[in-house]
Amino acid sequence: MKRTLLFLFIIAFAYVSKAQSSQERFSIGVKGGYTSTRFDLDNYEQRFMQVDDRNYKSGFLAGMYTRVTIFKGLSFQPEFYYASKKGEISISSVNNELTFPDTSFVTSVKSFDLPLLVRLRLLNFDVGNIYAIGGPVVSFTKEGSADPDLMEYEFNKSNWTMMVGGGVEFWRVFVDARYEWSLSNSAASKSPDLGEMFYNMLTVSVGFKIFGI
Repeated sequence: MKRTLLFLFIIAFAYVSKAQSSQERFSIGVKGGYTSTRFDLDNYEQRFMQVDDRNYKSGFLAGMYTRVTIFKGLSFQPEFYYASKKGEISISSVNNELTFPDTSFVTSVKSFDLPLLVRLRLLNFDVGNIYAIGGPVVSFTKEGSADPDLMEYEFNKSNWTMMVGGGVEFWRVFVDARYEWSLSNSAASKSPDLGEMFYNMLTVSVGFKIFGI
């Protein structure tokens, strides 16, 4: 009897999930996740310094999303979340000509991000689907910091990035991974020798649909 009830429950669950996924036109939910960021220095020119800007550091994001179906498996998914982005930059001497020791410091940016994404369903199952997602992101800097005495960078109030990725959706929950890279500089140095700063970021996030029609 228990097996029969369990079987009927699974069938009913699959039917309801399929019906919801085929009829839903609009949904809204929350999301949160992990970020891993690397800050890159562009046009860095120092004869006695060597810079390693490939060190990733961990952060987080938390916010919400909405989804509007455009046509069948194609939808528009704007999001809004708070993000913490951190990366480590190491500086070492060349031929021991520096007057200060090798050092490293963490660059940190806290921002409100607005991804404007297109979501494409690739494979559809009875209880879920696999999808690809991508589009531009505008990021509004709330707070940014680097070593002011050493690098003298001033963070821009806003910048643009591009994001691509994919994920799996099951009932009301989705899990995805995305890669994001700068389209405009995040910060510019007061010194012309130090150039501009860009970033690359990997995110892994989990979302939960609160409401859908």
